Amino acid sequence: MLEIIAIVTLTGRLKAVATSKGRSGWWAGLLPLLWIIGELCGGIGAAMAGLDGFALYIGAIAGAAAGAGIAWAIVGSLAPDELWDNDGAFHSDGVAGGHHDPNNPYNAPRA
Repeated sequence: MLEIIAIVTLTGRLKAVATSKGRSGWWAGLLPLLWIIGELCGGIGAAMAGLDGFALYIGAIAGAAAGAGIAWAIVGSLAPDELWDNDGAFHSDGVAGGHHDPNNPYNAPRA
């Protein structure tokens, strides 16, 4: 039960980090995915090392923590979206922070 609470809480915090950078909240989905994969790998690794009982559980939890850490590292390393302002407004005209490159063919035309 505590593990589920930890996953839900950390996923919510990771979503806040991603959205503060102007990225989709779906990036937070990496945490439960990598948590489960890490837990499985940690448990399998601990079993292959000959651990059992509580030591096996600790190995699985260590793998889950590693998976969560990798998810935090990935989302933390995302660059802020240039088209997203800190106030949460999306700049659909292609101009972020007053930067406009007239030589860029992908910029929207200026009125």
